[in-house]
Amino acid sequence: MSEERPINLNTSLSSLAMLSLRMSDGDDYLDYLYGFVIEALNQIKVPTFDAAKVHDVIKSEFGLRIPIATLVIYLKRLKTKKLIEITPDGHHFRAVNLPKSTISDDRLAASGRINEALHTLKEYAETKHALEWSDQHTAAALTEFVREYSIAFVRHSEFRSPLPDPGTETASEHFVVSSFIRNCAESSTPVFESIKTLVESHILANALLCPDLKNKGTGYNGVVFVLDTRLLLKAFDLEASIDTENTRTLLETVRRLKGVLCVFPETKDEIRSVLSGIKRGFQQGGARGPVVEELRKRSRGVADVILAESNLEENLKQLGVTTLQSPGYDQSTYRFQIDEVGLRAELEEELGYSLGRAADHDVHVVRSIFALRRGR
Repeated sequence: MSEERPINLNTSLSSLAMLSLRMSDGDDYLDYLYGFVIEALNQIKVPTFDAAKVHDVIKSEFGLRIPIATLVIYLKRLKTKKLIEITPDGHHFRAVNLPKSTISDDRLAASGRINEALHTLKEYAETKHALEWSDQHTAAALTEFVREYSIAFVRHSEFRSPLPDPGTETASEHFVVSSFIRNCAESSTPVFESIKTLVESHILANALLCPDLKNKGTGYNGVVFVLDTRLLLKAFDLEASIDTENTRTLLETVRRLKGVLCVFPETKDEIRSVLSGIKRGFQQGGARGPVVEELRKRSRGVADVILAESNLEENLKQLGVTTLQSPGYDQSTYRFQIDEVGLRAELEEELGYSLGRAADHDVHVVRSIFALRRGR
C-alpha cells in the first residue's frame, strides 16, 4: 500500500470553513459541494472523467476527502442540470455546459478567517503558556479540538451550555486550545465567530461523509467491527480501484466515528491461503476469480499478490485493523455456542454446493462473534 502525500491542515481548515459559507443559501447539504466540484471539473483537462478523478482533485486542491459514492450522486445531479453528460460506456462523464469556477472569493474569505484564528491561537500559546507552536502544530491542535468537541461547542453557541473543561494539565494542547476558545467566547472576539464557522463546517463535512449517521450522537464509540476476507482484499487494492477507494473510505469513516476495526487470526490465515492460491494460479496457469480479473484489467499480476501476502501485517496496521483473538471453546462460552454443523449444512443447502474450507472459516467466525457478544 502506497503512502499518501500529507494534506496541509491549514488548507483543510480553510476548505472546511468554506462549506458553511453557503449554508444560508437554503440548498440541501449536497449542494454545498457545488463550488468544490465545479472548480475540480475546471481543473480536469482530460476529455472524460469519473467520480474518482474528481475526488482526487478535491483532495489535492482543498484537502477534503469527499467519498466517491457522494460524488457519484452529485455528478448525477449535475447531469440532470445538463452541465455534464454520461459517456457512451456508462462509466465516465464529460463536460457539456460547464460554468466558470466562482469559488475564489469564498476561498479568500474562509482563508482569512482561519488564518486569523490560527495566528491568534499561536500567539496565545506563546504569550500565555510560553509554547512556541509551528503553524502546522497550531492547525493540528485546533483540528483535534474541533473533531473532539464540535457538539459541545454547538451546545454552547445555541444553548449557552458550558464549553469543554480545559482540565488541569496547563501545558497540554487541550488545555491551551480550550482556554483560548473560552477566552474568545468571553470577550466576544471575531475569532470566536470564525471558530464557530469551522465547527459548523466540520459537522456538515460529517454529514457529507455519512448522512445516515447524523443522529447517532457518539457514533460507533467502542463498537467492534470484524472484517472479512473479501472486504480486506478490496482494501489492499487487489480489485477495482473504485472498490479500493470506497472500502478505505468506509474504514476511515468507522475509525473517525471511534469504531474499532478488527480481524480474527483465522481470517488472516484465510487471506494468506487465498493469496497463495491466486499466486499459484498465476505461476502455473489457470488463475481465475474476481481478484485475478480486476488485476488483469489494471495490467497487474502476480507481483502485486506476492507483495500483498508478504506485507499483510503492515497493510492491516496502515488500515488501523488489529487482531482480535477468537474466543476459546470452554465453560465461559459454552452457553453461547451455536450449532456449527447445522449452520454449515444450512449454508451449503442454500447455495447448492459444498463450500469446503471457506465454510469452515465462515462458520467459525459466526460462532466467534456469537461467543463474544455473550447473548447481547
